[in-house]
Parts: sequence; structure tokens; C-alpha cells
Amino acid sequence: MAPHKHKPPTTRPKLTKILATLGPVSDKPALMLDLLAAGVNAFRLNCSHASLKELEKNINLIRSLSRQSRQACSIVMDLQGPRLRVGRLRNGEPIDLRKGARTRISVADISGTAEEFSTSFKKLPQTVKKGMEIRLDDGSIVLTVIKVGAGWVDCEVLVGGRLKEHKGINLPRADIDLPALTTKDLRDLEMGLKCGIDHVALSFVRSPKDILKARRLIKKVGAPTRIIAKIEHPQAIDHIDDILDAADGIMIARGDLAVELSAAEVPALQKMLLRKANDAGKLSIVATQMLESMISHAQPTRAEASDVANAIYDGADVVMLSGESAIGLYPVETVTVMADIIRRAEASNFRYRMIPHGLLDSPETGFAHALARATHDACDVTGARAVIVYTMTGWSARIMSKYRPHAPIIGMTPLKATYNQLALYWGITPMICPLGTTTDEMLGYGERILLSNGVVKQGETTLVTAGGTAKHKASNMLKIHVVGSMTYR
Repeated sequence: MAPHKHKPPTTRPKLTKILATLGPVSDKPALMLDLLAAGVNAFRLNCSHASLKELEKNINLIRSLSRQSRQACSIVMDLQGPRLRVGRLRNGEPIDLRKGARTRISVADISGTAEEFSTSFKKLPQTVKKGMEIRLDDGSIVLTVIKVGAGWVDCEVLVGGRLKEHKGINLPRADIDLPALTTKDLRDLEMGLKCGIDHVALSFVRSPKDILKARRLIKKVGAPTRIIAKIEHPQAIDHIDDILDAADGIMIARGDLAVELSAAEVPALQKMLLRKANDAGKLSIVATQMLESMISHAQPTRAEASDVANAIYDGADVVMLSGESAIGLYPVETVTVMADIIRRAEASNFRYRMIPHGLLDSPETGFAHALARATHDACDVTGARAVIVYTMTGWSARIMSKYRPHAPIIGMTPLKATYNQLALYWGITPMICPLGTTTDEMLGYGERILLSNGVVKQGETTLVTAGGTAKHKASNMLKIHVVGSMTYR
């Protein structure tokens, strides 16, 4: 038997999108251009580690580099949300919490020791009860509550470790009385909307009510910014259908879910959440530790490669990099590896057709649903080179994306905001195209743009669809078109 030959990285178009977190390593113009060239489709701005000035600088930089590279790039502002944290420690030094030892968590402002330390969450005594777990520093330290008093909670250390000040506190399955949007969040969001961010990721979402405040602010400003609900708490799982109805998409924050629940529960939750998001026709992002080892190594583990591929098989629209691109030693190599895994997964036989069942009965989505379904079937029959969607708001293109047609989707729009947003959606390559005064004129503009960019060639078959536009109601149009087969005026 002949030895197996290693296949080089495939050059087929990547359909699943990559969201990369900016950080001290990657927020440099030259490196960001390299990341875009390697396969990044959107940058995440983590508000937990950035000032207003830094956020504004990075937003402007992303826009500038997008124009320079002539590549659409979405911006996702990830709000910090409320955080339960350990208070300050004596002399700023870490403390050792040993298994079996007792410690007190106080709501008073004290210099913490191993025997007693403080928390920023003043309602802790009212939130926990005897027997509940308290997890510190992303779950690496586990306490159990043995007594609750006025202004303090006594605990026994179940899993010990070294605790630094200001580390996070998690209260699994506790009903936490905190607003989803803090003063800092509102300040960051206001600035982001002013600068034209495309998406905002809301942390600590537990119910649709947590989304409505952000929605009202966005509407007040008149921005087209779309809302992504981060699913990181058990209460969000309990209300997932209503959250999906209120939000424009979800981010599966697997790290926080693993701390709040258990790591063993996360794989099944991921599959369930992706299925529900796809059924609802909403954006889905899989996040946390996808290629974690590449923070310090030039190659991923086999388990990490399988993790990324399985997210593709599960139907994710977007896979996200956190520390890998923000603080890692190999940010460009990481994106290159992730893009290769994506292409190979998409080329496999495990890809399946999605039908967003949640759109079937809605009068608001029925026409777009029927058009997308017909286009998917026509794509299979004709072997079309591309699906061309003319859209103002991006709605028609986003629905088309959910049907996973077997050809790249070209989102033609005259609006820069829609152009930027569509960069995050599965299979869509956004392009700016003049609207025209007639349908034929619009289609003529589009064909010339496609030819000049090398997307299509003379004689190739394309599928052309259009939603409603401001100047001509070309709603529900599906055209099978051979490039160059007619002259547009």
C-alpha cells in the first residue's frame, strides 16, 4: 500500500467566519493586516481590558485597515458586564487557600488574608445558602458555604489553590440580582454606537429583559448595531428560546458555562444552542479555548483541531479566538491553522443542509424563507458559481446564509453599515454596489463588479436574488443568470 501523502492546505473559499480578539500583541496595524489576510473576518474588542480611548482608537484603526485591504471586516464590542470579584489582598500578595481549611468572605472593605477576604458583590450573603458552592478564579478554587451571617459568608475549601486579588467569583446555579448593563457598559456602548460598531455582545444575559435596555439605547441613537447575547449562565439556558427571540445572535461562552455548570455538560449544550440558533435564523458564535495551546505553541493539539471542526459540523456561523490572538505568541499562525481546519471541515461529507424551522410560520420571514429555500435547491440543480443577493439591510443575505447553499453568497449593498455587518455571517462576501434606478441597472452594476473582482467569469452560472430596495421593489426575485448572457442598460 502506498504511503499516505499529506494534503496541503486547501485553497477553497472559507465559509465559516473567524472572530479574533484584539489585544496587546495584535493591535498593531501591520499584524492586523496579516490577520485579515490569514482569514480573520471580524475583530472583537474586549471592554474588560480596554479604556474608552483605546476602544475608540481600535475601532478607527479597524475601519482604516478594512479600507486599505479592501476587505470587509466586522467589529464586535464585547461589554464587560457585571463581575463578581475578590477584593484587595494584604500588600497585594496572593493567598494560599488549602483544602479543608476555613475562610470567610466579607462584604466589608478589608485587606484580605487566607482567613478572611472581601468581595465586590455586596449581596453575597443574601444570594448563597449553606451547602452551595463558590468558585474562584475560573473554577480553579472551589469553596462550599457552611454558614451565612450579616455581611459575611463562612466557607470550607474543597479545592485549594493560590488566589490573587480581583479574581472572578462564580456562584453556580445561584439567582444573582445584578443588572446586565453596568455604568461602564453603558458608557462603552454609547461610545461604540457613536463610532459605528457593527455588533455588541452583552455579558451575563439571563433573560430577554437584559437585552431590551441595550435595544432601547441602540434604537434611541438610530444605529443599525446588532445584539449578540453571551450565553454563560444557567439562567440563560433556561430562557434560551426567549433570548433568541429578543437578540440577533448568541455567543456560546463555553469557559463560563463550564465554571457555572460543569465541563462535561458543555458539549451537549453547544449542540443544543447551535441547533436552536439555526432554527431561529440567528447568528451563532462558538467561543473559548478553541486553539488555546497555540498561545504558546506553533501547532494545535489534535483535540483542538477536532473541537474547531466539530463546531463547523454542529452548524456554527463563527468560531472565535480569545487569548490566542490577543496575547499569544503565534496569532497569525493560529488564524492560518483555524482557517485550514475550517476549509477541510467544510469540504468533508459531514456538512448538512440546515432548514431554519423557526422562520416557517412567520409572516415577517415567510417570503425570505421561501426565496432562500428555492435558491438553495436551484444552487444544487444548476451548479451555480455564486449566489448574488442584493440587499439594503442585509436581512435577505442573512437568511440565505442559514440555508448553507453550496456556493459562496455575495451580499451586494449600497450601505457601508450593511457591508460591515455581513462580514460576520457564514458564507457571505459583502460588496458595495450602487442601487441603480431600475432592477436591470442594479444587476448590471453588480455583474461588472463581480467580473472586475474575479468572483465570476463569462459564461458561468449565477443565482441572483433581491429583496426590497428603496428605489424599486424587486422583492422575492430569483433569477438564474449566465454571466454575459445579456446586456444591461
